[in-house]
Formats: sequence, structure tokens, C-alpha cells
Amino acid sequence: MKEKAVFDARLLFFFILLFSERCGGQGLRQQFTARVQSIKEKSRVRWSRGSGPKPAKGASVLREEKAMGYPVILQLRGRRAVVVGGGNVAARKIHGLLEAGADVVVIAPEAAPDIEALAAKEAIVWKRKRFDPNDLAGAFLVIAATSDREVNEAVARAAEPGQLLNIVDDPERCDFHVPAVIRRGPLMISVSTGGASPALARRIRRELEEQYGDKYGPYLEFLRQARDMVLREVADAEGRKRLFRALAADSFRQSGRWEEEFTRLLAKEKERNKEGERGR
Repeated sequence: MKEKAVFDARLLFFFILLFSERCGGQGLRQQFTARVQSIKEKSRVRWSRGSGPKPAKGASVLREEKAMGYPVILQLRGRRAVVVGGGNVAARKIHGLLEAGADVVVIAPEAAPDIEALAAKEAIVWKRKRFDPNDLAGAFLVIAATSDREVNEAVARAAEPGQLLNIVDDPERCDFHVPAVIRRGPLMISVSTGGASPALARRIRRELEEQYGDKYGPYLEFLRQARDMVLREVADAEGRKRLFRALAADSFRQSGRWEEEFTRLLAKEKERNKEGERGR
């Protein structure tokens, strides 16, 4: 398919050249040649078979070679995070940073009521001023969340090497993207489209919120405590694995009798260990 496309393009080029020569259109020929050369120089894509859904028979997929992001969970407790902007988008970013324990500093001459309330409670530091490059001093993470592209650009230029940068309207210049997040106690599910469609990420998040309801928070808290107890009281590695699998099963979660069922499973596993020791 690729070879056929190249052949067709060359054939079309030949006929255009022939037509332009016969009609005295030397300028047309020069323009077309320059255009082809420009496309060659600017193009950074190649023909390849995609890894997604299989295309129709005989079809080719033209996709840009681009590195995928590396998903991580940042530990921000006690670290300085600077948010430039005071609107609703900035407010959403601020709430996420506070949940992660970051020390949040907001730079904005005006702010949404939600941000004002956080500043009044001293949950954040709000500097009522326009952005200055010195505002980023000591920041571990920087988010530019204004509706002014010039301000966002100034933030991008001021960020120093090593500072994690996010520009809300310019995914290509970001060191990281903020995914759509579901939190259920210790459970955190993140959805990201790599900046391609935040709207789709939010839609998928809403679907997952229905699947993983509020009951998962208490369930995960129980599993945390149960895990600690298993690690203390069950020495056999295989026995631990059996218990962890049983506790994570849907049937266990849906039973609602977590304490009772866990006590029974733990006693059964301890008895199994005793029998194994007697057998040796």
C-alpha cells in the first residue's frame, strides 16, 4: 500500500510537470516543486501499522511517532507548588494539590470565591499580584492556569530546569499532565488521554465512579488493616497469598461481613500451617 501511494504521487507529479511545460506554466512547476520539498522537510510522520483497532482491509495507518507518558504518583507532602491563575481551572488544580499535601502558593491579582475561601482558612498562600519570574523560586511543581496565553508563556520561560511544569492550554510544553481522578479512601484511579481529550477523560471517570462507589473507601481501609494482621500472624508466604486473594475477591467484598469472614479465613490458614508443621 505504501509503495502504491508513492507510485501514484510520482505519477501525478509527472503529469503536472508535463502540463506545466506545455502550457508555459514554469511558475506553476516551481511552486509545486517548492511545496513538495516543504512537505518533505516538515513531515515527521511515517507509515506504520498502529497498535490500536485493526484498520479496514487494505488501509494503512499514518501516525506520528511520539513517546508515551510514564505514569507516576508524586509525593508532594511538604513541597512547594505554585499555581499561577485564580479561576475555576486553577481552583481544581489547587484542590488536587492540597489533597496530596502540597504547600500551595497562588499567584493571581483576583481569584474565584473558592480560592478566596481557602486563603481565608490559611489552607493556601495567595499573593494578590501579577506574575513575576521570582514567584517560582523554591517551587517543586509549577502550574500555569490562566486564560492569558502571554502570562502562561511567561511562566513557561521562567520555570527552571528540574521544576515540574504544567501549562493548562499547551500540552506539548508540559512536563506532566493532570489526569481525571477518582478517590475512594486509599483507592485512587487515574484516567488520562495524554492531553488529547480531557473531556473524554472526564467522561470515563464518571463511568468508573459508578462502577467503584463510595463503599470501596471503607473496604480498602479494612484491607489495609487486614493486610497488616496477615503479615504479622501468617509466616507462610503461600498462605499469605491465599488470604490476600480471598480478601480481594468480589464475593468477599459483596458479603459485607468482612470482619467475620476474615476471622474465619485467618483461623483456617493458621490451622493449615499447624497441620503442615506436624506433617514435617
